[in-house]
Amino acid sequence: MDLKYVPVAERPKTVNSERNCLFCGASFMPKADRRNYMQNCCSRPCGNSYVWKKRQQPIIERFLEKISISNECWEWQGSTSGGYGAIWRDGQSIKTHRLSWLIFRGPIPKGQEALHSCDNPPCVRPSHLFLGNQLDNIKDCIQKGRFKSNKGENNPRARITYEIATIIRAL
Repeated sequence: MDLKYVPVAERPKTVNSERNCLFCGASFMPKADRRNYMQNCCSRPCGNSYVWKKRQQPIIERFLEKISISNECWEWQGSTSGGYGAIWRDGQSIKTHRLSWLIFRGPIPKGQEALHSCDNPPCVRPSHLFLGNQLDNIKDCIQKGRFKSNKGENNPRARITYEIATIIRAL
């Protein structure tokens, strides 16, 4: 038997566990360099059909399958935007905490936002959400001590402190 060394870059990239295609059910060996949805499907057409099928799934089902429910917050496990969960609905990205309010509590009045009482952006638990406007959100932020002012020496571009400023003013 003639053994020859094959560099890692030239070795075939395969995963050693046989899987069943999520779309057509055929068994196949996934390649390691494929995208996530392609590792679950036997071919590109099946992968594309699987993704399309998932997109046609009702928004509530898609929403519920991406939540990790615990005793405290219900964490969003899907994609995020600015720390908040996001999901596609009717060709637009919608924040998942707003969608949670719509599903479990009803419509959000115009000019109102779904705000977090737990201060955890990925949380979608309805009991941790309340309605309010932007001013309510800022007041809540200040009350909980999360508001950071950039005035005076707190500004990253500040060159002098309050003490130096009072000395200069006294001159």
